[in-house]
Amino acid sequence: MANILIVHQNFPGQFPHIADALLARGDRVAAIGAKTARPRPGVDFRGWSTNRGSTKGILDWATRAEVLRSTDRAPQCQRKCQSLPADPLELI
Repeated sequence: MANILIVHQNFPGQFPHIADALLARGDRVAAIGAKTARPRPGVDFRGWSTNRGSTKGILDWATRAEVLRSTDRAPQCQRKCQSLPADPLELI
């Protein structure tokens, strides 16, 4: 049995079958995702959110680029990682 951590802002996103397969083979699965992520049965899910929004009046097409460059995501994700049990996890 392995301990697996999945980090995906929209968990399970396009990979629900991966989490399901890992659980089916007996692995312990944890996931961390943003506010658009959703819990999945059997997965220890932790959500995170940023403290920063988009700039007012920014062009629609530029919003995603602004969010992607946000340095607020990494510390939020780190705090959620630190809230997981101390057992070592494999990162995927």
